[in-house]
Amino acid sequence: MKTSHFSRMGIVCMALVVLTYFQSSGLLRAQDVGFEATKAAAEKGDPEAEYDLARCYERGTGVEKDYAKAADYLTKSAEQGYADAQVLLGSYYGKGLGVNHDPQQAVNWYRKAAEQGNALAQYAMGGFYLSGRGVAKDVNKVIKWWRKAAGSDKMVAGGCRAGPGCGHEQPGIDV
Repeated sequence: MKTSHFSRMGIVCMALVVLTYFQSSGLLRAQDVGFEATKAAAEKGDPEAEYDLARCYERGTGVEKDYAKAADYLTKSAEQGYADAQVLLGSYYGKGLGVNHDPQQAVNWYRKAAEQGNALAQYAMGGFYLSGRGVAKDVNKVIKWWRKAAGSDKMVAGGCRAGPGCGHEQPGIDV
């Protein structure tokens, strides 16, 4: 038996009504459950969970936006050597998000991630040496860092090899 377009649309509409009811009644709180689980893991010192929780505070996912709390969790994660947190914390210092604007601290955190092979951080380091923000201008170091970034197996021109939504996205680099 063949169903019509209108029958399928009716089923979709009913499903949306049911999901809306469950969400508004408090019976469907997957976002809250995810946030609480992430927070619990972060409070146990898991660096990846600390990074994820920082992103929740940054975006306002499951909690009110708060760049200062995001920076706190990023710092905890970055101090444990989590490269993605180091890159994002460097960006926060470069832009003054949740922390005082400090180009030297931005360079410090980007460098730590770059030395672990993070291509985005390597690219940023080249930009710092090109612009002279946080470091003395040095063309040789620009070339060094940009060559490392270009040689990464995770980066291609304009982003990650896996494509948008891969999880490697970072906020814009402020160099």
